Amino acid sequence: MDLKGSYTFQAPRQKVFTALLDPAMLRASIPGCEDIWYPDPGIARMKVRLASPIALPGLKGPYDVAVVIQECHEPDLLVVQAGRSGRVGGSVQTTTRITLSDAPAGSLLIYDAHADLTGPIAFVDNPIFHEIIKHSLATFLKNLDAAIAA
Repeated sequence: MDLKGSYTFQAPRQKVFTALLDPAMLRASIPGCEDIWYPDPGIARMKVRLASPIALPGLKGPYDVAVVIQECHEPDLLVVQAGRSGRVGGSVQTTTRITLSDAPAGSLLIYDAHADLTGPIAFVDNPIFHEIIKHSLATFLKNLDAAIAA
């Protein structure tokens, strides 16, 4: 599954870049994020419970997500790899390239993500669930924008 898009923040790119790595900002912005911590530099762990519109195994959680920062060029580029494996639902492995640039009102974030889905969770690789995932991502970005402004 591939997802591409952009979001214009009302804050300068340095503030957005910093927020993308701040556990408190992420915890407050990611829908369903119960906890996030950095056990080692460049590695984050998250506990997530999604409020899925459809109660399907593997979508609701809670589950643990491991995030590895593969590339970091402050304040312009982040490449992160994230994954989760579940006893129920299968696995998800993603690689996301995030670029930030200056924009007239703040900064522009562009994302390009690829996810490999295995097991029962692979059914979400269809147009209906793509829209649900895009909506969740848009909610996260709006929440992060609000958290930065606060």
